[in-house]
Amino acid sequence: MRSKLPVIAALLGGAAIALIAVLLIGGGGGDDDQDEKASSTTPQSTALADGTELKGKEFKLRYPNQGWEQLTAKDLGSRAQGTVAGLKREDNGALVLVQRGGKLDASLDEIANELTTRLKKEVKDFRFVSSEQVKLPAGDAVTYTFVRTKSDRVQNLVVIPEGDRTFTLNSVIGGGSKDAAREVAEIVKTFDPEN
Repeated sequence: MRSKLPVIAALLGGAAIALIAVLLIGGGGGDDDQDEKASSTTPQSTALADGTELKGKEFKLRYPNQGWEQLTAKDLGSRAQGTVAGLKREDNGALVLVQRGGKLDASLDEIANELTTRLKKEVKDFRFVSSEQVKLPAGDAVTYTFVRTKSDRVQNLVVIPEGDRTFTLNSVIGGGSKDAAREVAEIVKTFDPEN
């Protein structure tokens, strides 16, 4: 348990989106579909094939040509440790942060369970939505979604272990913004950790 805490703290450190879990895995469903979802692969986004590329030192992703902008180094300076890039909608309706950390010391299931335990204790208006293991073009991942009920914000963490490193895509969307949720899901599907 002790070795997991730094990873969990890093995952919780940044801003984090809803509807994205459904959009990433292509449907809602209950626990009956969990095994099927865990073994299915989410196709790479073709919606952003002509989108703007954000290229980091160890990754790349695409985002819509209009309505989104990259965060500057100054913007990222106040974000959580390990944040290497960020995007925001120009209307401030959504935020996506890319974080890079070390190798996970826990399974994806253990990470999701630890997140729930910690968030229940630390976030007074926390309401769990979903946690699913998915196969993204970037690899196996867990998507963890929750709502901040007082601020009407839906938050999502997509954790992608990649060998000796882990990427986390933290997203937050204002409640009720289906367009923003759709766009964030498409951005996540384009994430490509470069070797």
